[in-house]
Amino acid sequence: MGRQRDDVAAPATTAPERRGLTTPEAAARLRRDGPNVLPVPRPPSPALLLVRQMTHFFALLLWAAAGLAFLGGLPQLAVAIVIVVLVNGVFAFVQEYRADRAGRRLRELLPARVIVRRDGRRIMVDAADLVTGDIVLLGAGDRVSADLELLDVHSLALDESMLTGESVPVHPDPGGRAHAGTFVVEGEAETRVAATGGRTRLAGIAALTRQAHRRPSPLTLQLRRVRTSRAASAENVPGSFTSSGSSIVALARSRRLVMTGTGISLRTSVRRRTPGWPGRSTCSSIREPAVPRLRFVTSHPWDLSDRLIEAMRDSPSVCEHLHLPVQSGDDLVLRRMGRQYTIGHYLARLEAIRAAVPGIALSTDVIVGFCGETEAAFEATLRTVERAGITKVHVFPYSPRPGTRTAGVDAVPPQAKKERSARLRALSHELCLRRWRGKLGGEDVVLVDRPGRGYGDDYSPWLVDAPVGELVRVPGAAVTEEGIRAA
Repeated sequence: MGRQRDDVAAPATTAPERRGLTTPEAAARLRRDGPNVLPVPRPPSPALLLVRQMTHFFALLLWAAAGLAFLGGLPQLAVAIVIVVLVNGVFAFVQEYRADRAGRRLRELLPARVIVRRDGRRIMVDAADLVTGDIVLLGAGDRVSADLELLDVHSLALDESMLTGESVPVHPDPGGRAHAGTFVVEGEAETRVAATGGRTRLAGIAALTRQAHRRPSPLTLQLRRVRTSRAASAENVPGSFTSSGSSIVALARSRRLVMTGTGISLRTSVRRRTPGWPGRSTCSSIREPAVPRLRFVTSHPWDLSDRLIEAMRDSPSVCEHLHLPVQSGDDLVLRRMGRQYTIGHYLARLEAIRAAVPGIALSTDVIVGFCGETEAAFEATLRTVERAGITKVHVFPYSPRPGTRTAGVDAVPPQAKKERSARLRALSHELCLRRWRGKLGGEDVVLVDRPGRGYGDDYSPWLVDAPVGELVRVPGAAVTEEGIRAA
């Protein structure tokens, strides 16, 4: 939990409908609905998984081939085949076992404690004891513990990347939803619990991870390719291949498409450094998209290749906005994070994109208070944000996560994290206002994505009166805390 809890037991003067449940009501609903925890399936038997990988169709063929090779007087070949089957089986076993555990790890995303209002008082309870109808109070740094209906919001920004894959926070209005597993980047909200436990959207994602089709092992893929290529050659049927970029064409009916680095980059350090990545097919689809507005949200500076920059420059549909996480402005902290780039490289990538797309708006993510972050390192982050010309910073106070190298190390005091986060958010707010004021007197094309609100070409928020889903050209009349008000 990211904010101070000095007011946990203080009485609240609220309207009757906001006083929350009574203790007996909460206890009755807890007995009726059960605890607010994600369902945990019975873990798979490792022995059964291993046997399955050693006895599927292709493995049985290879076992038979090894036996025939041994009977035919070729023991070396038999041993080689056995080794191939064993290595492939172990690889596939590890892959499937990890996939089966993915849903269980989602439980770690839910907080242990949460502030609610019951009997007209603010109290802290176990997140597992939340029930439908509870009034939950959210603040910056909080992890959402259940699916919540938003009653009152104050500059609320939610990171929904866990659910949607998009790293740019959303700004929901009253009446909207905050889902379990999402993160409060900034602002506050008073909410009512709409769903708990297995009825949340996060529980649905966990179920999908268990139901998802397992990716075949490398050996199985190679054998399938051999079988397919032989059949195609025998029948003289020309092959048909699709590229990763072709998925863009399939979204021709969309008004906006957000491309994330997760979708087009390879997640290994070796491939990330491959010159020219992403490929020509993806870049070609960016140059000629089937949607009127395309926004690229990358996740790592290595993904921003020269080829991709050229494609963004040449496409009339690509928004003049790029979200490129920096995470820290200090090289030593970046090394501890394992980010595999320096601030010099990061700034060089920004110079390249600015040269190709003048006036592009830049946003970023920063983790505040990472292990070993000194005051000097944080000051370097502030200077980097200003030097880079970033217009929006999404601030995430560091908190240890189980299973990571830094799980037991959290040397930065919570108060220091809170103060640094506030300073960085204040700088981000000023940078946003500065860019918004620069748009007054001009026009922008706004995509209206909800009643009364939309986003400009550079992802600046606009307050507009137009039908949802429409692209409208509007002049800027005034700047508010919520965004630019259209004339």
